[in-house]
Amino acid sequence: MSKRVIAVTGGIGSGKSAFCAELSERGVAVFDADESARRAVEVGTDVHRTLLAQLPQCFDDGELNRSALADVMFSDTSLRQWVESVIHPWVRAEMAHLAAQAKSDLVALDIPLLAETRSRSAVQAEFDYVVTLWAPKMQRETWLLARGLPAHGSTGNR
Repeated sequence: MSKRVIAVTGGIGSGKSAFCAELSERGVAVFDADESARRAVEVGTDVHRTLLAQLPQCFDDGELNRSALADVMFSDTSLRQWVESVIHPWVRAEMAHLAAQAKSDLVALDIPLLAETRSRSAVQAEFDYVVTLWAPKMQRETWLLARGLPAHGSTGNR
C-alpha cells in the first residue's frame, strides 16, 4: 500500500495544531510547514545565505531578525513574493522528504498557506486529501488569546 498524504490547512486559530496533534496520537506522521520555514532560515542554509546577501538589514550578527523581515515583506509586495520564492521551495522539498521518510502509511502536512502557495492542480497532484479547518471568529480569538497570541490575527474568515 502506498503512502497517503493529507494537507491540513486553515486560518490562524482554526484548530490545525489540535487536529494534527489528534492525528499524531493516532499514529499519523505529522509535519508542520511553519517549523520547516523556521529551519529554512537557520544559519548555514542556502536560504539563509540568499536572504542575508539580499536583505542584510534584516539580520543582526548573522541571525535573521524576523520582525525586520516581516516589516520589509509587508511593506513591499514584490519583495514579499521574492522572499517567498526563496523560502517556499525549500520548505516544500523538506516536507516532501520528511513525508517520504515517515514510517506510517498516512502522513499529514500542516500547511497554513496551502491555497496561497499552490495551484489547484498542484494540490490535486501533491495530496490525496485536503482538510480545511474553519472556526467562527470569536472561537479563533478565544483560542489565540489562550495561546498568548493577539486576537487581531484571526480576522480572516477562512
